[in-house]
Amino acid sequence: MSDNRTSHSTSQSPLPVAIIGGGITGLTAAWELQKAGVPYVLLEKSERLGGKIQTERFDGFGDVPFIVERAGDAFLAAQKPWAMELAYELGLDDQILTTNPAQPAVHILKDGVLVPVPAGLQLIIPTNRDTFLASPLMSEDGKARVLAEEVIDPYAGNDDESVADFVRRRLGDEAVEMLAEPLLSGIYSAHPEEQSLLATFPRYRQLEQTYGSLIGGVRKIMEAGRSRGVEEKGRNLTTFMTFVGGTETLTKALAARLIGTERSIGNMRLAETEQGIGKVRLAETERSIGNMRLAETEQGIGKVRLAETEQGIGKVRLAETEQGIGKVRLAETERSIGNMRLGVAVDGLARDEAGDYVLRLSNGESMRASQVLVTTPAAPAAHMLQSVAPSSATQLQKLRVVSTGVVFLGYRRADVVHPLNGFGVVIPRREQRSLNATTWMTTKFNHRAPAEHVLIRVFFGGARTPEMMDKNDDEVLATARAELRELIGLEAAPVLHRVYRWINAQPQYDVGHLERMQHIHQGLPAGIHIAGSPYGGVGIPDCVRQAQEAARKIVANLHQNDAIRRTLAS
Repeated sequence: MSDNRTSHSTSQSPLPVAIIGGGITGLTAAWELQKAGVPYVLLEKSERLGGKIQTERFDGFGDVPFIVERAGDAFLAAQKPWAMELAYELGLDDQILTTNPAQPAVHILKDGVLVPVPAGLQLIIPTNRDTFLASPLMSEDGKARVLAEEVIDPYAGNDDESVADFVRRRLGDEAVEMLAEPLLSGIYSAHPEEQSLLATFPRYRQLEQTYGSLIGGVRKIMEAGRSRGVEEKGRNLTTFMTFVGGTETLTKALAARLIGTERSIGNMRLAETEQGIGKVRLAETERSIGNMRLAETEQGIGKVRLAETEQGIGKVRLAETEQGIGKVRLAETERSIGNMRLGVAVDGLARDEAGDYVLRLSNGESMRASQVLVTTPAAPAAHMLQSVAPSSATQLQKLRVVSTGVVFLGYRRADVVHPLNGFGVVIPRREQRSLNATTWMTTKFNHRAPAEHVLIRVFFGGARTPEMMDKNDDEVLATARAELRELIGLEAAPVLHRVYRWINAQPQYDVGHLERMQHIHQGLPAGIHIAGSPYGGVGIPDCVRQAQEAARKIVANLHQNDAIRRTLAS
């Protein structure tokens, strides 16, 4: 690939696979292709990798910083092992962090009072009859209806239904209000009457049809010892996991592995500074060829040039900025595998007469690719695919999103009168509060605040409180503090606060989502793939799984195409 012209395929230099989007899905796919020896180019429109996985650190309050997550703070481990397995593969074992033990795990707000979730309640399924009956969370009639679930006939069909319809059918109306809406739909910032059961909680349908009952099914699984325990492959697991330094640990580890490979001539490593990229070092290897020389300027380091030799192949170009060093782009060589480009969006796709794909880039360049993996949100994906997959683009435009936000508040522990016993509070819609939930981060995980401090996270927006997205940051902060005052008696002013917003960034898996996705995939031409949170699962593990599946499909397609070419040539 070179400036202002299209790459051309030769038997010595095959066309790369284009990966559009540098979030966890795109990075994982690049890693899988790199391991398979498949050339790729990863294109990310922003100036950073990692997508919505963003961890920030705030120093100056004590021995260690506050660690703040702009988006998700953890990922599922036992039920969805793909992120954990990737972390092990990347050598992050010593960085993995489990949740702290806490009883109760969470509270549910009922009539303005924090009610502990009864012990043994697995989201909506009570596994301990005695503690469930003793809990004030639901009325006596409501609890009786839940426990009657074992005699309700299972649904025999395969049609999708809303989470609300499913829970209402199996457990009753009150269970929808007090359990499903805050605990199930809250995960997706969704409305339970619109949320697809099969796309978000398919295990419940499987339990119903396999065992005839949710409660009976879970009991039989527990009795048979088939449930996943806390020990897996000798490693300690809790339901939710993260990293000591935050979720960005995973994406940074992936990005570091994608800069240079065993088959590339050089290896680029970027030393980070407060201003971003500070130094460029060429890792010497037995197979390195070139030499790095820095052209000095009045401001210091300005350009990087690769001294060409008879065997020299690659070049390194440094995009200049006012501060000097800006971006690093690796020009493709015959023996290199990966290339990542930041600050470059894809404006459109077309297919040429050879069947390859031509990407029109935002900087005026174009490039050719053998296959394309789109990992962006649905709206830009629809725009890019309009000319090559119009039916898929139309379906992509129907995938809904909502806007969400979070507020982080750090306090001195002495200023917080509540014990913060548990991971936090979820708030049912019926309570008509301005917030959706709050997580007590320093109870949930260690290493999230300086000593003698606590960190609290508050959620707003989504399907439950969309009006909060119209408030400015000061208004959101004031509302969050007022709600915490009522919920846990927190009067003190925070020593740290941050408000983050995700505008039109939370996918909504409405009823029929799986069918829509089937139509989308069927409408894609050969060599075009999509993966990511809008499509096959919103959490980190699901994005990792989708990326791995897409990469395997790409590799299989390339092998099949090579076999066809060899057959035709013989």
